[in-house]
Amino acid sequence: METIRKNVEGSWELAPKYVRKILNIECSDKQTNHSYKEYVQIKHSNFSECNWRRLCPNWRYRELFQDKTSPDDMDTTELFALFFALFQTKYEESECKELKTKLEAVKDIRNEIAHEHSAIRNPSKLPELHNTLLELIQVAGKFYKLSRREVKALEFELRSDISRGFSPSDMEQTYFSHCLCNEGKENVRLILQNFTNDLSCGVGHLKLSADFYPLKLTLPHEDDKKYPYTEVFESVTKVVVVSGVAAAGKTTLLKNLIKQFFGLQCEVPDYLQSFDILVFIECRDDTKNKLHQVFREHFGNVYSKIDKENVMQTLSYLRVLFLVDAFDEANGNSMAVLRELFQKTWHSESRIIITTRPKAIEELEQFIRQSSFTHFSITPLSELAEQLEFIRGCKQNLTNDPSSCAAMQDRFSKLNPEVRNLITLPISLLQFCTIFLTSPKMIDNWNSAKDLSRDTLMLYKTVIERKLCDLHVPDRSVLINKIFKVIGKSALKYLSMDKMAFSKDEFLLFERECHDQMTAHNAAMAIDSKVFLSLIFTVKRNFPGTTGATYSFNHKSIQEKFAALFVIEELENDKSLHEILGTSQAIKTSFLDVLPYVMQDLSSSPLLFKRHWPELREVITETGLYSCDDWQNLLLQGPGLIELAKHVAKITITATDEWTVRSVCSLVAVSLMLPHEQPRLINIKLPPAELAAADSSWSGLTSLYRGQLELHLEDSSVATRAPCEDLLGCLKGSRCLLTELVGSISSAASVSAVASVSTAATTELSISLSAPLNLNALQGKYKSLVAKIRPLEDSWASVLQPTRFSLRPEKQDDGFETREPDAAEGRLPAYPPPQLWVLDAKPGSRETIARAICTIAPHTRRLGKIRLPKCGLEEDEVWQLLLQLHSDGIRSIGGGQTRFTKNGEGLVELFVADDLPDFFWTASAVQQVIAQLQSRDAGDFEAQWPELRRAMEEAGASARHWWEVLLSRPHEPALAEFAARITRKEDEQFIIQSRRDLEAVALMLPYAEDTLVKVKASLEALRSPAWKQVLKHHTGGIHLKILDTSPDFTPCDDVLQPLICSSSELKSFQGHIRTDAGIAALASAAAASASIHIRVEAPLNLSALHGKYAELRVCTPVLDTAVAAAPLPALPLPVLQVLSPGAGTWEDVAKTVLIYAPRCKKFLGIELCQSALSEEEERLLLMLLHERNIRTNDAGATRTEPHGAHKRRLRLCEDPPATYSP
Repeated sequence: METIRKNVEGSWELAPKYVRKILNIECSDKQTNHSYKEYVQIKHSNFSECNWRRLCPNWRYRELFQDKTSPDDMDTTELFALFFALFQTKYEESECKELKTKLEAVKDIRNEIAHEHSAIRNPSKLPELHNTLLELIQVAGKFYKLSRREVKALEFELRSDISRGFSPSDMEQTYFSHCLCNEGKENVRLILQNFTNDLSCGVGHLKLSADFYPLKLTLPHEDDKKYPYTEVFESVTKVVVVSGVAAAGKTTLLKNLIKQFFGLQCEVPDYLQSFDILVFIECRDDTKNKLHQVFREHFGNVYSKIDKENVMQTLSYLRVLFLVDAFDEANGNSMAVLRELFQKTWHSESRIIITTRPKAIEELEQFIRQSSFTHFSITPLSELAEQLEFIRGCKQNLTNDPSSCAAMQDRFSKLNPEVRNLITLPISLLQFCTIFLTSPKMIDNWNSAKDLSRDTLMLYKTVIERKLCDLHVPDRSVLINKIFKVIGKSALKYLSMDKMAFSKDEFLLFERECHDQMTAHNAAMAIDSKVFLSLIFTVKRNFPGTTGATYSFNHKSIQEKFAALFVIEELENDKSLHEILGTSQAIKTSFLDVLPYVMQDLSSSPLLFKRHWPELREVITETGLYSCDDWQNLLLQGPGLIELAKHVAKITITATDEWTVRSVCSLVAVSLMLPHEQPRLINIKLPPAELAAADSSWSGLTSLYRGQLELHLEDSSVATRAPCEDLLGCLKGSRCLLTELVGSISSAASVSAVASVSTAATTELSISLSAPLNLNALQGKYKSLVAKIRPLEDSWASVLQPTRFSLRPEKQDDGFETREPDAAEGRLPAYPPPQLWVLDAKPGSRETIARAICTIAPHTRRLGKIRLPKCGLEEDEVWQLLLQLHSDGIRSIGGGQTRFTKNGEGLVELFVADDLPDFFWTASAVQQVIAQLQSRDAGDFEAQWPELRRAMEEAGASARHWWEVLLSRPHEPALAEFAARITRKEDEQFIIQSRRDLEAVALMLPYAEDTLVKVKASLEALRSPAWKQVLKHHTGGIHLKILDTSPDFTPCDDVLQPLICSSSELKSFQGHIRTDAGIAALASAAAASASIHIRVEAPLNLSALHGKYAELRVCTPVLDTAVAAAPLPALPLPVLQVLSPGAGTWEDVAKTVLIYAPRCKKFLGIELCQSALSEEEERLLLMLLHERNIRTNDAGATRTEPHGAHKRRLRLCEDPPATYSP
């Protein structure tokens, strides 16, 4: 015991203490307020985020070093990772090799003691660590050139720590942590290993292999963006919810995380290495109602050895990964466990991952309302490639024969596409595989999803009949049906009780009822009820040290299918639904989970459905739980039921006249509703492959629909190579109106189809072209057209010939030629001028790009915008491209001279005008003009003006060049007027970023008074007489952003005063204000639509701003002294930002909010910037503000949430905050 304690003390306390001291020497020149990432950034000669990831590969360490300003609380492994990044940044490898080796030696000893049982019991390990630390100090002294006295001082301190040791309480806590992270963790591994090995496939079990299919997740309202399942560890919130429909793979995901955490499949991945221990909580478990009972089962003998209180306290110091499975199946006991889980405070790097069905999301939100959380949804496997990959991954579980696996994939590929599109869940794919290998002929008769569901139960019957074939059992099928009905009745009863797991006594009821049926059938002597039950139920042995077992259906969906089988048989026996379900609201609510399977069977019996439809509708409506989406999903189970389709269509159209389609299932549902209701707009957002898979539903939609149609067949920001030809052909003859299309076109037939439903008034087209294509049919058929091309691809090579063109002079009054091009030319339509996006522009491709643009440009040679996203051309290549296009007669719409712009994301936009500047001597020519104007013998300006203007125009001078000329002769009206005119033509606004800009604009404004002015400058620049001149002459809109050039409060009240006498209309403002006079000046010019962001240092009277803005944000420090209330304007609702609340200041934050609260006590939002408040302090803050009736414009529970970088949003709603700390 003493050896263990000393070893733990040395590795967890002593080693990091002295590595931290050496780190402080390494970073002695780091400013105290700089984080370690900022320090690396300063020291790195070519810092980038990519380099940062290379220097620090572990994402958790990157996050840690991004915020950490001192090494306090860092352990040895974190410290070594930081040294590793610093060494690569500051030194050559040979320089620091010896020091790095010694640091690594300390880390290795620490890891041995922490993770190996033999090492922690080895009495020689602590002396080894002591000697290594002493060697480290000596090497560090040499490396950092410390004085002998400094090295001796460190050695003396280390020896003193060795002889003195740490306090008994510290040693005890360290020992408890070690026990849980070693012996306790091993116990958890053993008890969870069996749980993770079985993956239910509905009939028997499969082993969960290392080929686990990596699920994809989406965020709410971002269905088109998919994330890997590992994103649950990237979330900024420590609580993550993963929802998915029945059998979507929620439990399988958690099982896989368990296997990864314990290294049962492969090395532990980075995103799990940061956790010390894992705890798994099953919500369906009703045998425990206390959290410590969960821990006792997890940690076994360790729990008994260090007792309950010490376990609970120690876990609060450790980084725990809590996995909570199936919240939707929670019962009273498991809810008590979860309530305790969220009441306790855990380590800030602990994480809770909860899975649930979507129906329980609202209840879950209420349950954890105090904790901010991130909600992900599991996406279905809707693409054929994903489905086939999943089937391939199952081969190790199902068959070792590669040919069988290939045959399975081939058979699935040949399924009716509309059936295949409904098999999108892991369990349904596994059931397909099992049926294929067991009874493949069943698949030949599949026409809908109900066939798969039916054959899953049929497979049970087939397997049982095979087991009974050697026994003398009369009428085996009759007996099996009776037993299934018994199981179905109990399945429905237990669903209403939220029971998915059964005790031994409860399971005996199943056995007894089965035995009674077999006795009545004269088969009790021949067979055992376990023949039936062992196939349908899973037995889960209790944890080591306990007796008994629990039983459950192989999967909850199987329980629901058996319950549906019972309901259908009762309906066929002329029982009403009310007789079957009774009066209990609980059983009616649970019936909603069974209803889809009931509807599948009813779809095969239209008369039975018609007889029971009124009471089915009544039961569903009574629960009040069915949304439009739920009704549509139900319709998919009974696609041929007309009354159901009418009802669903009526509910959907009542909810909205804009129907959005994001999945094949949604498309099928919409096509079924269209005969009964016509929405104003249908917006389809699907990849071409998915839309093609639902061919009959898509063609049905286009033939029935008569409203507006938006088709998004690819991301609008990129061009895909996915063809849309067969899909677009369905538009020919349709009565719909195409208002938007984003997709790929490569045939004349598709062009014609699109043109047939397009109009010049409403249709916006974004088309990807794999090669030049005749788009003449679209002429006059669109409001806007964007064409996207990849000219470097092989498909363009044969058509890109180096042909020269020139601008044709014949034009109509509108400026465009009327000559129609030859149909074979494959040019873009001429009017309105189309935009052209050139993708994948690589260095050296300038000539190819120029030929491509010339090849497909309209016969007018006029284009709208010419854009090159993520352009790889060098700057001189872009200039040469501009010259080439200009020479070939290409022009783009827009004012100004020939030029280009490039943003931070590499988007290049080309402006090709009639005027072509000489890019190499423009600047020098302008300087010559300026020198001439400033010379002593400049003479009469009026006489020189024509020559000066000609010289500037020949030089291709831009508006900014004219500003410089104007500043050289500021008193020439003709020069000021001309510079203003050129600026308005090129930029359509005045942009002020410096004092010289300000002085130039002040000179031009008398000749362009109503021009928009955008100011983004420092206070120093604006404290100039020119600012008053600008406001004196200006009569248009102005955006005023005063840059923060200092971290201190820098009021701009004096700069605002000229606004009082100005005719400018302030559109937006951002700056610091100190006085009421500054507020009054701001209010005097603010437009009703203004966006105003004010930072104050003390409360001000802002009532003058009432009704003078569309958005108001007030930023204030925490007020820690008593001051009078200064209510913010009530309309529109303002946002209050509180700067840098320190730890322990929650009461002062509350006081600050109350001082600024509008008289209506309601804000649009309240934000904490750079907050150091703990979660407990945030909870207390919410409680106090809620008690004082402060509210924000939010819904749901009162809570805090992350809101952008380094911000927390207080959401104060009618529901009070939780009374416990998460």
